[in-house]
Amino acid sequence: MLGASSPVKGNAFRGRRCPNSTHCRLSAATAFRRPIIAPNRASAIGLWRRLRRSRQAADGESLSMTSYEGGCLCGRVRFHIAAAATDNVYCHCRMCQRNSGAPVVAWALFPATSLSWTTGSPTAYASSPKVQREFCADCGSHLVFRIQGSAVLGVNTTSLDDPSSFVPRMHIFTESRIPWFHTEDDLPQHAGYGPIRPPNND
Repeated sequence: MLGASSPVKGNAFRGRRCPNSTHCRLSAATAFRRPIIAPNRASAIGLWRRLRRSRQAADGESLSMTSYEGGCLCGRVRFHIAAAATDNVYCHCRMCQRNSGAPVVAWALFPATSLSWTTGSPTAYASSPKVQREFCADCGSHLVFRIQGSAVLGVNTTSLDDPSSFVPRMHIFTESRIPWFHTEDDLPQHAGYGPIRPPNND
């Protein structure tokens, strides 16, 4: 028989009745209860964290959908746009042809207040009394087209970091189209600005 001061080693009480049956019953009940409560609490916290991360990811995706970056060829002028495009067009006017050296220029239109310059700043050229074209003075990349008094500006589509997202949906100034140049599409053809004509621009 074990003495009162004898240490209990190994499974000394295996097969024997616990001398303190009340304590054993309470310990057993507690042992069975804890594994049920703790995992449920952990699962709830984990679910809440996953939902929060999903919401943050969705917010980030929504932000990225209306935030764009772009810049010139040499990288000395960069811009940020914090709005969705209002329209996308092909322009065949002679000024765009001469300015770009190309038969047509694709423009993405944005609210004028949505564009900010993040690196450097462009040089401006007044190509007509109400029109200002902005370009990089170092590499010559033409970037922005502004019309006096208009709430919308044009950004050269190919100056955007991802121009593939801005698909033209119409042709404007088709009266200046070069006869040997054609695009294989069925987009609407407009003389002058067509439906995107700015106010007070006669």
